[in-house]
Amino acid sequence: MRFSLLVGLCVLLLAPLHAQTVYGPGGLFVHPTASTSPAGTQAHLSWFTQEANGAVSRWIPASLTYSPDGRMQYGGLFVSRRAGGRERPSAGAFAKYQIMRGSVLSPGIAVAGSYLGGDVQQSSLSIVGSGRIPATTLTVHTGGQWARRADLPVSSDSFSRFLAVEASLGKGLRLVAESGSRFRFDREPASAYGLMWSSPRGYQLGIGWVNTGRSASHRFFIGAGVTIAGNR
Repeated sequence: MRFSLLVGLCVLLLAPLHAQTVYGPGGLFVHPTASTSPAGTQAHLSWFTQEANGAVSRWIPASLTYSPDGRMQYGGLFVSRRAGGRERPSAGAFAKYQIMRGSVLSPGIAVAGSYLGGDVQQSSLSIVGSGRIPATTLTVHTGGQWARRADLPVSSDSFSRFLAVEASLGKGLRLVAESGSRFRFDREPASAYGLMWSSPRGYQLGIGWVNTGRSASHRFFIGAGVTIAGNR
């Protein structure tokens, strides 16, 4: 699969969004955005399930991240996956840096990376552009992602392109839909849809249906975040 980026479709940086997925508080349910958290410390926790070959596994990802300046964000990740009747933990790190702030003439652009070791052994590196379509309530996020899975009999890496659209419904509520091309080591393309809400005081909530690529179908997802130190 050739690696190509679809950056440059958007023209105004979105206010920050933060959903906790398996691989970090990247922005949407599954894929990152070019936004970063305000300066301070944020905690995120989510719960969802995935299904493969008739077996359902339960995932609980959590993170604690810090942003020193509202442009860089980094911190620790923890994932508890229950499968086969036992808990299977993983831990790692996440980092994100906003290369370019958005303006009327250009999108916001950021790079994000994560690493998990343990039951889930996966590394990823993404570049993404985010911006609002003028005279609409729509915001577009698009980019490319490299990932490597080392929890397979033979380690494998692959590239994916992704696109996400969100529509503002007012009062911090947004409707989100996102999808990427399939990594060659996954069952399906990573995709999700649902509702996200954020408040000026630093609280976030996401409810939707998610397939991280490891599931045969979309499964229910709920996640929450809070700013526990910094401007609220």
